Amino acid sequence: MKIKKKLLRKLLIGTAAVFLVVILPLWYVGCLQVFYTAVEYPPPVWQSNLTKKISDKQTGAIHVPILIYHHIIKAPLLAGGGSFLYVRPEIFAEQMKYIQDNGYHVIPYADFYAALTDGAPLAPKSVVLTFDDGHRDQYKNALPILKQYHYSAMFYVSTQAIGNYRGSMTWKILHELMSSGMEIGGHTVAHKPLTSLTPEVVDYELAKSKQLLEDNLFVPINHFAYPYGWYNTSAVEAVANMGYWSATLADGGGWYDRQKSVFLIPRIIMTEDMNYFKWALEN
Repeated sequence: MKIKKKLLRKLLIGTAAVFLVVILPLWYVGCLQVFYTAVEYPPPVWQSNLTKKISDKQTGAIHVPILIYHHIIKAPLLAGGGSFLYVRPEIFAEQMKYIQDNGYHVIPYADFYAALTDGAPLAPKSVVLTFDDGHRDQYKNALPILKQYHYSAMFYVSTQAIGNYRGSMTWKILHELMSSGMEIGGHTVAHKPLTSLTPEVVDYELAKSKQLLEDNLFVPINHFAYPYGWYNTSAVEAVANMGYWSATLADGGGWYDRQKSVFLIPRIIMTEDMNYFKWALEN
């Protein structure tokens, strides 16, 4: 009887170990692939069909890399295929130093938008920094480095997490970001892909998050980022009709055609790979 109990205990421990070490990481990677692999996007929605129009006088393309960061901490062991969303603080500091040492100029997203829509002049080798989702490690580990180099950045925040989770930002933190020269953008309430929601839920996600941010931060929230970068024609139109001025994706590079929609602005997801980082700047 004791031998059977020992065998059963070993079997249970072995099964649990297989689940934690093999099955759980594979499941996590599979979920990330659902959200982060390329999808078949619809044809671009031209700006003339939306509420915010680019001046007809502005033609051609401009090159301003918009970099996306998610977590500024060491990737946890179970991050699996999602480890590319994590950049250690020391690597982030190295990347920010490279920007300064190589003649690049970090500009506010508002300046990029003005150049795109109104032809406002840009500093040579301009770069825009963005942070998605509202993770507290962005505030704890990235903000001191941004302040050290006097850099501005856009923080796209999902409102449902604000103050409700240990790893999320609070309203106090968001106010501190703004007082440090950072910009805040919309990122829905629950961070769900707009393409998976009904039109009614899409409108709620866009309207409620925008209202919460504006009511608590006392500034207009003019710019938006699609959760996971997913969009379709109806989602783009909903964002435009909600009063946003622009919206950014999660991929696409750093060239911006002024003839296309300001609601389909591409960005580049950052990793710890310095060669990739340098390529993203040079594109």
